[in-house]
Amino acid sequence: MPHKRLIDGRGCRMKRIIFFFWIGVLLITSAAADCLQIDADTLATGASLSSRMQGIRIQATVEPPADVRLTITQTDTGTVIYDNTYGERSGTFDSGDIYLPYTGQAATEYTVSLQIADDTLTFTYTGLQARLENNSAYALGPRMGGDWPMATVIDLSQSGTTVPIIASNLYVIGQATFAVSDGMLTVSTSFAASANVTLQSQRVYVLGNPTAVSAAVKQQPAYAVGDAIDVTGLKTALVCVSVSLSYDPFGLSNFTYNANDSVIQSQVALLSH
Repeated sequence: MPHKRLIDGRGCRMKRIIFFFWIGVLLITSAAADCLQIDADTLATGASLSSRMQGIRIQATVEPPADVRLTITQTDTGTVIYDNTYGERSGTFDSGDIYLPYTGQAATEYTVSLQIADDTLTFTYTGLQARLENNSAYALGPRMGGDWPMATVIDLSQSGTTVPIIASNLYVIGQATFAVSDGMLTVSTSFAASANVTLQSQRVYVLGNPTAVSAAVKQQPAYAVGDAIDVTGLKTALVCVSVSLSYDPFGLSNFTYNANDSVIQSQVALLSH
């Protein structure tokens, strides 16, 4: 029995070693995934790369031994982000992870120059804004209060109205169409293909003959996009199209709210007094 306990003890220690080994592997893999791995041997001068990762890591073959220098410049400003002389290297050169600064732009281009001896490889790398997860979007209209949620005022005597859908209070991501036929209102939505939208939810709230724009519209029953909503006898409706979604912002048109915008002003004019 003592002999068995000794074996079990060694087995437990071995299991702990294996467990922590794999934890280490997972941590290293996770850290490496933050940066785009670039094999310079496969690139030609003038190449263009892009990704949504936080930085880059460059490897290259250095044969025969030579001095290596790596420079990264933000293309639009000319600002040098990284400049390192590594000295003489031989075999495989590895820059290590190089994290690039957050610029607040949808896309930031960098010019990368890798000099090995007298040869220089120059290419561009564009850091794309990360995918936005579980954000909100609303059809364009007056604010419901605060600085973000909106609702759209609809003239129900018109057969159809289309307004932009605004995501994250920052981007025009699609459009909402309000169709009226035989006393029924139907809302449909569409989104820019480039945004690769994943929808978590879409809800439609309707308040008839509104006298003001307020968040009270969300106290009404929730409908789904595509539902036929009875608006018989109503002249106007306050419609809140509330969307939860994940998307890629790169390439979308920027949005800045303007209460004096002609579309919003025309909606405000429809409010009953």
